[in-house]
Amino acid sequence: MKRSTLACIFIILAACACGKKDPEAKETPQKEQVTFEDHSGKTVKTLKERKALVYWGWDTRWHEITDKANRDKWNYVRENLTGFYTNFIDMWCMVYQNPKSAAETCKALYETFEGKSAFFEATMETRVNDSEVGYNNEETDRRTIDLLTDAGFSVDYASVNYMTVANAAYCKERMKLVATYRGNRKCYYLCGPWCFGGDISKDKDAMEMCTWGDGTQTDGPLGFWFSNQNKMRETSYSIVKHMWKIGKETAIMLAPYHAGVAGYKSRNDFLKVSKDCVLGHEDAGAMPELWTLWMYGADGMDLFPECTGTGFTAAPACTGTGVAWWLLKHLSEFPTLNCEGKAVSGQASVGVKAGETTKITLTFSNSNCPSVELAPVLRAVMDTKAKGWHYKFVRHSNDSDVTNDIVFNGGLECKGKLRIMQTAPLTIDLYVKADEGAAPLSIDIEAMSNISNTVNRKVVGTISLSVQ
Repeated sequence: MKRSTLACIFIILAACACGKKDPEAKETPQKEQVTFEDHSGKTVKTLKERKALVYWGWDTRWHEITDKANRDKWNYVRENLTGFYTNFIDMWCMVYQNPKSAAETCKALYETFEGKSAFFEATMETRVNDSEVGYNNEETDRRTIDLLTDAGFSVDYASVNYMTVANAAYCKERMKLVATYRGNRKCYYLCGPWCFGGDISKDKDAMEMCTWGDGTQTDGPLGFWFSNQNKMRETSYSIVKHMWKIGKETAIMLAPYHAGVAGYKSRNDFLKVSKDCVLGHEDAGAMPELWTLWMYGADGMDLFPECTGTGFTAAPACTGTGVAWWLLKHLSEFPTLNCEGKAVSGQASVGVKAGETTKITLTFSNSNCPSVELAPVLRAVMDTKAKGWHYKFVRHSNDSDVTNDIVFNGGLECKGKLRIMQTAPLTIDLYVKADEGAAPLSIDIEAMSNISNTVNRKVVGTISLSVQ
C-alpha cells in the first residue's frame, strides 16, 4: 500500500474518533440567552382598591341558622360574610309563618352573623300570596327595614325587582323609599340576565333601568347558568362591564334553584355550577363588586356543614353554607412562594455574578387551602430605576414575558390557565443581570387575593439580590 494512501486512512480514522462523544466527559452548562428590555422610561401603575362583599341568606331557615348548637358547622362562613341577605317573601314569612316573633328572629340573626350588614331585596309585585295579609307595598318595605334596623343590622344595600320603564315614575319612587328610609343605602335594579340574549345593550329598557340606582343586581337560578338559558352567561358578563362603563356597581346572585332545567340537581350540582359562574366571571374580566348567595329553590339541599375535613384537608361541602365557604376562601386566600424549590419565609437571598444572567425560579402554590382554586394578582414591588440591574419575568410554561404586568401594570392576574390549584402551581422565571458595582436590590413579591379584592394584600416573600 502506498504511503499516501495510508496517510489518508489515518486522517479519516482520526476525524471519526474526534466526532465520537466521550461518555465520561462532562458537558458545560449552556448560559441563558436573554434579551433585557429597557424599562427606564416606564411608570408603575397600581390597581384600583376593591373590596369583595358577600351576602348570604336562606329563606325560612332562620332558626337552624341562629341555633347556637349549629355554629361550629359553619363558623368560617358565619364569621367572614359581609352580612345577611333577605327578600320580601322571606320577611313576609318571618312575620306570618314564624312560631317566634319576627323581631326576636331578626335579633337572633343579628347576634349570629359577625358581619352586621344586611341586603334587602324588594319587588314591585303587589302580592306575596292571595291571603288577606299577602299584600306587598311601601308599608311592607318599611316593615322589613324597621325589623332589620331595630335588631341592630345596618341595611347597606337594597334592590328592587320587576321594575318597568312603562311604570318608571312609581318604580323610582319605590327605589327612593328603600334607599332612604331610616338611613341611606345603595339601591340596585334587579333583573334576570337570561332575558337579554347575551348582551344587556340589546334591551333598551334594561339599559335605562340600569341608570336608575347605584347599580344592577342579577337574579341567579343556577339551573339557567348550567344550561346557559338564552345566553345568560354572556349577558351576566356584559352587565358587569356595562355598569363599570357608566360608573356603577354589580351584584351577582348565586341561587340553587333548578328553574326546570333537566340535568341540574341542586343537591349534586350547586357547588360545581357556582364555581363555574364565579370563575367564568373572572375569566371574562367581569368580577362584580358584590356576590349575593340567596338559597331559594334548594330542593332538599343541606344547610350544613360548610366543609368536610379540617385544616389542610378541608374541602367545601355541596351545601348552602359550603358554597359560601368556597367563595369566601377563593376571594381571600393567598398562595405560598417557593424560590428555587425552597419555601420563602420572609426573605430569600440570591447572589449573582456581575455581567452574567441568572435565572431564579419562583413557584406559587396552593399550600394553605388545596381544595380551593386561587386567582390572586401577583406584583413585584421594587426600585425600577435601580442602576446597574436588568430584569425580566417570564412564564415558565410558555416563555411569555410578563414583566410589564407583574411590575408596571398593577399586577399579573392569575385567572384561566394561570389560576393556582393544588395540582397546578404557577411558575415564573425571574432573569436578572447586574453590572459591576451595582448596589443590592430587593424585590417584594406582593399578592392581592383576588382582582375583586385588591385591598386584601400581603408580601408573600422578598427576593434580595446582591452582586458577589
